[in-house]
Amino acid sequence: MTLSQFWTRLRHDGGQFSVLLGLTILPLLAVVGFAIDVSRQVNLGRHVLISADFASLAGSRAFDDARNSDEEISAIAASAYFAQLNTAFNDASCDAPTVTVNRAEYEVSVSGICQIPTLFGARVSSLDAVSVQRRALAKAEMTSLEVALMLDVSSSMNGARLESLKTATTNFVESMVHNSAGQRVKVSLIPYGTVVNAGVYGNRAMGRFDLDDRQGDGVDKVCVRERVGMDQYTDATPDVGSWVEEMIPWNHQITCPASGVVHPLSSNRSELINAIENLDITEEQWTGGHIAIAWSWYTLSPNWQSIWRATASPADYDDADTRKVVVIMTDGEFNEQYEEHMPIGFSIGEAPHICRAMQEAGIDMYSVGFDIEEPEFMDHPQYFRTSHYVMSECASHKENAYFPKTGEDLIGVFDELSIRLKGTRLSG
Repeated sequence: MTLSQFWTRLRHDGGQFSVLLGLTILPLLAVVGFAIDVSRQVNLGRHVLISADFASLAGSRAFDDARNSDEEISAIAASAYFAQLNTAFNDASCDAPTVTVNRAEYEVSVSGICQIPTLFGARVSSLDAVSVQRRALAKAEMTSLEVALMLDVSSSMNGARLESLKTATTNFVESMVHNSAGQRVKVSLIPYGTVVNAGVYGNRAMGRFDLDDRQGDGVDKVCVRERVGMDQYTDATPDVGSWVEEMIPWNHQITCPASGVVHPLSSNRSELINAIENLDITEEQWTGGHIAIAWSWYTLSPNWQSIWRATASPADYDDADTRKVVVIMTDGEFNEQYEEHMPIGFSIGEAPHICRAMQEAGIDMYSVGFDIEEPEFMDHPQYFRTSHYVMSECASHKENAYFPKTGEDLIGVFDELSIRLKGTRLSG
């Protein structure tokens, strides 16, 4: 082959090669372009999903403030959605998200749709843009609190001690019960002296009409005693055969506190604070603490739902979203006993049995022994007859037992309790 023939052949074959190359490159470019469009679509879908996740979480957390309406929660979720979408492609266009608020389940669902133009796909599939849609659901794990405050208003608490207790418990209520908490935090008050003044709730627990006044001292003053028999250390429903009994102390002179009526669970801050401010010690009172411990339990017991007003009805024990707490407070020995001729036992001996039963029911117990001395010998048999033992035994854990010495210390203990308990209200 001559040199001229070679170049002629090469030019002829090169033309064919160019045609073949062109036919091959065009599909390859289409495949590469389609892959780029798919990658952009996948990345946008990830952005939309992350934004929906972020928005649903922000919305569910907004349940922590009970004042937020469904519309406000939706607005919070939508704002969070768009804030997160700022990191998406600049040429993506997104509609407002669809936000669904399920207040009953504390759930917020967010669904988002975005479109992104195709860079090469239109030449292959005739699509100028593709859409992606993603949905996320978040549930706030809201923990409700039912807290019973057992408050000593015996004679030894008169004066500065009572004022410190009022300040401490008022601060506690102001910290725990507020509009943003809504109905999720409820507090009951159980003042006590020689016995407990249960008011109309005492009549109900004894199977009587609300206006029954057999003691002749006004229906707001119904003194109740400890339960006996099979119901002694239980929260059995008050009913035929299990009624609570009226109490006349063994000396027949000391009665229950006139100003300290049992106040069932409430989320009404002003109502609770007024009840605390009205506490007063106008007559001699001993310390029947075991009865007050029992009534603290009753205010949290689902078995007593029929006794309390509807808004004060305690949650069931198996309600995973509700935590039940009792704070036992005293400044001295539980020194009362009943049935002069056949004593059931001193209050200080009965109290630990009730506390153990409450702990077994799943109630978290705290104790506050105000200015109670620590015995020198805790291994002595007499230690088990001291308030220090009762306070230690009634607390669910060692760190739940407090022994403040001064009024200022007492206020500090209730401040610490409010901080510890508030930390359980929102966990997700």
